[in-house]
Parts: sequence; structure tokens; C-alpha cells
Amino acid sequence: MSCLDVKHVAKYSAAPSHPVRHLSRNYPRWGFPNCIGRVDGKHVTIKRPNNSGSNYWCYLHKYSIVLMAIVGPDYKFICVDIGGFGKNSDGGIFETSNKRFEQNLVSVPASKFLPGQNEICSYVLIGDEAFALKPYLMRPFPYKQTLTDVRKEKYNVRLCRARRVVENAFGILSQKWRIFYRPLETKVDTTILIVAQDFEEKWNFHNCVGSVDGKHVGIQQPSHSGSYYYNYKGFYSIVLMAIVNANYQFMMVDVGANGRVSDGGVMKDTLFWRKLSENKLNMPDSRELPDCPEHGES
Repeated sequence: MSCLDVKHVAKYSAAPSHPVRHLSRNYPRWGFPNCIGRVDGKHVTIKRPNNSGSNYWCYLHKYSIVLMAIVGPDYKFICVDIGGFGKNSDGGIFETSNKRFEQNLVSVPASKFLPGQNEICSYVLIGDEAFALKPYLMRPFPYKQTLTDVRKEKYNVRLCRARRVVENAFGILSQKWRIFYRPLETKVDTTILIVAQDFEEKWNFHNCVGSVDGKHVGIQQPSHSGSYYYNYKGFYSIVLMAIVNANYQFMMVDVGANGRVSDGGVMKDTLFWRKLSENKLNMPDSRELPDCPEHGES
């Protein structure tokens, strides 16, 4: 499920590219210009789920789910995807978590000159050797190549220094919530049942695991975008799609769809919807509504 720091985006809502451009401004202090984020995965230790085989067994010799994250220069989580099997590689999880980079749907600023250089360079994410080289994602050169090429060695040093940001962010996360230092014993479906119970007790709505809606965030019309961002309300926008629990807490957030798309259309394009449609979210079994056995299960 995707999640974005909504306050961070809302602060720079003049145009879709502005939040991304802002992220790149602070990366020069890490020695890596034109960088818009550092991507990596963290294995969150869990108790082995029943009948799961080796799905959650990772190379660290433990059972885990993967927290995939893109982190900004100030240790802020920009985007997270949670729930990948521990057996999957970081690169594989990132490939399937969000297709927007592949489809060029992320409003990344236009390429610009590197400091003191006359070469145009695009804005990129940076990752380690687990990720595939992409036009939007840089990774280190193989170690053997750096032994004979000083430029490649210097590049690797700068990239590794800049990508420490996400490692530090994971460390801060674990220090803040110490539960990450021990295996999580709550079953996935148990967690969903807890959410459903909150809706039942606080809002008198049974068997509900979340409330979903979209919010149009107003923007200035991007250049040469036509009616791409023009919505039914009569202004230009991007869509913030969210699932919220009974306590007003965001469980899933997807940000960036063009304003002309309906809420239903935006929802169907999210990773959450695909997993829900493929029955991969470990939803609890159906159960009878209270005092309504004649209506069957829901």
C-alpha cells in the first residue's frame, strides 16, 4: 500500500512538480545533485504465518515482511509500500509497487545542468545494488570496475554517502517505535479485525475495514497539460486518494493522479486495489451481521 507525507505535499501544491523539485534542493549537502529520493527496503521481523511456506523467509534467515520506502534528504518518508513477502528482493518489490515511474506519470522536473558542468542530467532516485539501473534510478558501479576507474570509485563514494539517509531514517523509525526491534506477533487478518471492531463500536457500521474517498488538491495548470488536470469541480488538481480507519488515521494514501480521473478510476489504478482484487490482502472471513442471520454473511 502506498503512503505519502500529505502535509509535505500540500505545502508545495502550486504544481505537481514542485514537491519533487523541493526534495532535490537539499541533496547537494549530501554531495549528490539532482537527487529526489533514496529508495530501500527494511525487513520487519514477524512470526511465521500459518501455511505460508517460505513466502516470508528472507535472506537474513528470518521471517519478515518488507517496508519499501523512498526517503527525502531530511529523513522524511515520502512514499512507503508495506507487505511484500520477505523472500522477494528489494528491486522486485519496487518494480511491482508502483508503475508510475515506469509510465512517466510522476511529475519530475525537467533535466538540468549539473553544478559546474555543461551536461544535462535528469532527476533520479538512488538505490543500492539490489535495484536495477533505470533512467530514473541510479545504483553503484560493480566493485571490480571501481578498482581500475577512479571516476567510478568517486561516484560510488558519493552515492553511498547520499543513500545513507534512508538507512538513518529506518534507524530513527526503530528508535521511535521499539516494537520493530522484536518479531511482530499480530496476524495480518487480526489487525484488519481490530480496525473493523473500531468501526462497529464508534460508528455503528459492522464488517467495515476502512472508509475510502478522494480529495482534489488544487494546483496551477502545468504547462502544455491541456485538460489533463482539469476536474469536474472546475479547477486544476491532483487527487489524494485515501483509506481511513475509525480513528481518523490514514491507512493507505495514493497521491498524484490527474484531476480529470474519477475517484473510482484512481482507486482501481492503485496497488491496494490490485491486491484486493487478487485476494492478496488476507481479509478476514465473511461473518453474519449482528441479529440479522436471515441476511446471510457479509
